[in-house]
Amino acid sequence: MDAPHTHFHNITEYLAWDHDGQEDELFETRDAIDRSDLITALARFETYQRKLIRHMRLEETILFPLIESLAPAISTAVTEMRHEHGHVRQALLAMRRALLAGALDTFRQASEDLELVLLAHEAREERFVYPVLDRCLSPEQRADVAARLAREP
Repeated sequence: MDAPHTHFHNITEYLAWDHDGQEDELFETRDAIDRSDLITALARFETYQRKLIRHMRLEETILFPLIESLAPAISTAVTEMRHEHGHVRQALLAMRRALLAGALDTFRQASEDLELVLLAHEAREERFVYPVLDRCLSPEQRADVAARLAREP
């Protein structure tokens, strides 16, 4: 990822940083669209999509299993997040298709819809799910998991 020299103390810190990087890419995509620079928009969108898909993969393969084993009381939240990930993937596909077709209004609407889903999704993660997992782990374990997340391709 983009954080080889950054040390994260816990899961919440790393994943909030990762969310910020995704949001920056979406902003840059929209900015390029507003300037009618479709080549840059497509490149920025591909970076955004790659980062967001990576993030969901990390959650699904590393975090969700940890949560389910260490904090089963919040497994319902994990089920909801998995379901939302499906919606996110569908929205990314619609956005990509719209951008490739030059349907910029369709892209803008799809990106706004996705942003609404992600605002609620990320708020639940950063304010509830990630902190619960951090509290289940020792400081060393938190830092180890955060480092593992940062190293994952």
